[in-house]
Amino acid sequence: MSRGKMLSVLVPATFALMAFWSSSSRALPCDKSGAKDQGRPRIGLVLGGGGARGAAHVGVLKVLEEMKIPVDCIAGNSMGAIVGGLYAAGLSPEDIEREMVGMDWDDVLDDKPRRPDQQFRRKRDDDNYLVKKYVGLQDGRIELPLGYIQGQKFDMELARLTHHVSGLKSFDDLPVPFRAVATDIETGKAVVLSKGNLARVIRASMAVPGAFDPVEIDGRLLVDGLVSNNVPVDVGRAMGADVLIVVNVGTPLMKRGEITTALAVIGQMSNILSQRNVEEQLKTLQKQDVYLSPDLGDLSTSDFKRAADAIAIGEKAANENRALLAELTNPASAQRQEIAERKAALGTKPVVAFVKIDNQSRIGEAVLMHPFKPLIGKPLDYKTLRRSVEDVYGWNIFESVRYEVIEEDGKDGLLVHVKEKSWGPNYVQLGIALATDLNGESSWNLGASVLKTALNRYAGEARLAAQIGDSPAAIAEFYQPLDPGLRYFVNPQVFYDARSFSRFEGDDQIDEFRVSRYGGGIAAGRVLGHWGEFRVGLRRYSGEAEQRVGDPATPDFDFDSAEAYLRLTYDTLDNRNWPRSGALAQWDWLESVEALGADKDFSQSLFNGGVAHSWGRNTVLGRAQFNYTADGEAPVQNRFRTGGFFNLSGFVQDQLSGQQQVLLGAAYYRRLGNIQWLPAYAGVTLEYGNVFDDRDDISLSPDDSLLAGSVFLGLDTILGPVYLGYGHAEQGHDSVYLYLGRLF
Repeated sequence: MSRGKMLSVLVPATFALMAFWSSSSRALPCDKSGAKDQGRPRIGLVLGGGGARGAAHVGVLKVLEEMKIPVDCIAGNSMGAIVGGLYAAGLSPEDIEREMVGMDWDDVLDDKPRRPDQQFRRKRDDDNYLVKKYVGLQDGRIELPLGYIQGQKFDMELARLTHHVSGLKSFDDLPVPFRAVATDIETGKAVVLSKGNLARVIRASMAVPGAFDPVEIDGRLLVDGLVSNNVPVDVGRAMGADVLIVVNVGTPLMKRGEITTALAVIGQMSNILSQRNVEEQLKTLQKQDVYLSPDLGDLSTSDFKRAADAIAIGEKAANENRALLAELTNPASAQRQEIAERKAALGTKPVVAFVKIDNQSRIGEAVLMHPFKPLIGKPLDYKTLRRSVEDVYGWNIFESVRYEVIEEDGKDGLLVHVKEKSWGPNYVQLGIALATDLNGESSWNLGASVLKTALNRYAGEARLAAQIGDSPAAIAEFYQPLDPGLRYFVNPQVFYDARSFSRFEGDDQIDEFRVSRYGGGIAAGRVLGHWGEFRVGLRRYSGEAEQRVGDPATPDFDFDSAEAYLRLTYDTLDNRNWPRSGALAQWDWLESVEALGADKDFSQSLFNGGVAHSWGRNTVLGRAQFNYTADGEAPVQNRFRTGGFFNLSGFVQDQLSGQQQVLLGAAYYRRLGNIQWLPAYAGVTLEYGNVFDDRDDISLSPDDSLLAGSVFLGLDTILGPVYLGYGHAEQGHDSVYLYLGRLF
């Protein structure tokens, strides 16, 4: 299910018990326009909620400005609060239209930071096959967030559009006075919001229960005003309006034949609750008021991509009521110019004299402050501020990272609110990996991981992970940054793993060893921004190799390894499952040292890298792998292996092994259909290379290397990418593959 669909139907049934309530204000903010002095009635605009259908409000505003109908005050709920709040802040209808139509709604409604913006440590979580959605673990209980969407990206968009008014103490001081309506989730009563951070207030008014995280303001936990006051006529009247223009974009009730699923029942229930309070509000309309109900047809609350259609329908509805609206026309009105002038006066960029952290986490303030230091002493630059916020949020520790402009002792500054995840700091991940060539060769593994974050002020973390199946394994590691910039780190670990290694002569398997290892290591290094990492380390482990297939006279053997290594990693991929842009490369230099306890000395260089480029639905991925043993001879557990899907397709998994390996590959795939929650792909791969036992034998000539390729279908599921493919290689090697787990 798409996030937009979730937003439209996830409303808890407990709202059936909510009672209607509203509060009114004695203040008359509509008077601020001086309408009475101009001898005209004070005009209030009431904009109701309706999700994506609320984009119709923009079309109504376009007609009101065209007809020179001044708006003296605005009351709105949910999408009405978004459109009304932005207009009240000084944005023109054209500004709001451009934002709504041009916004990438799939991205805005996805809390996860863009992968290139994530902390490099978090990118390494993608190296395993575990499901990427974290589940909280507290005292042995599973913990979940209060909403499917925490709204971090949506908060940032609202902050961007309203940052010029974020320092105002009252919404009466906006270019157009404004009120937003929300619901107190504890009492079920409507709450009228007339002050505070405008972006935060709008966000509270549109927090659809279950879909969006509730917003806490003044000790109250607030959600969408949908079922308490969806079309707040009384609020507009209380602001002092003589005439109201009321726009209702609510979803009509479904017919019986349309109620075919449990989600439809929930959606219908929320619509019934909303309709009841809307009807009560509409009964209070007076003869001078103008009521508009745009015919939005089948446009649903989640159809944000149809914002342009909704705007056009709103414009049509207003034009159809021009006769009624004409009575409110004021040819001398220069309100748009006045609003623009007020916006410009408020929009002077403040000089950031200080940054303060509202720290609701275990992370040290020096660490949280570090990304915001470049802002101090300069005029506020929104792009720099946004990068700083995204940097902190990209650590994947926080539920929200937001900011507001404040004033202290005559100086402007930033107050950054950092809230740790309420369902953290301990998280569980599960996963499954399957591989088969449908010819008898198959493997499976089930894995689980417990990640403990925010262990100390420098964001130390520990991970315990294990898997069962054909390759059982367990690892415990600790990752500790050493400075406020989280650049330098140490990373000790202990591990156990076991897997099978086979040798082939042609297509005939001559032996198979079960190799198990146990040991530990420690690494230290430096993070290179979001894109890379350099580390050096030592590993010491022991193991045994037990023969399962082959000549009974071949003895089992034990081994000891001691390896020093250095590693450079570069990662800018936008997606590890189905990348469309960026690159991923890793180079290791490994030294096996007898003096440290290894059975033998040898040196190896390992490089594996790829780059992705896309246009439209099409993606091309290039790959190069070059591994060689530079000095000495590597034992069986350190030999390089290839064979399997996209590794000389057509061969059995790891069928080829040697002291050296060269492999070049390219893949092309195309996105099929438009199902957001289950993307599908079709593609082909082409591979060329081989393994070699001697460095002098390394060659890419047709006589020494093999050409292979595959065709495949793929799905990006919640469990990970799934591939069904057919591979063919030279010398008559063919295989059909079914693969669950990361390939590219």
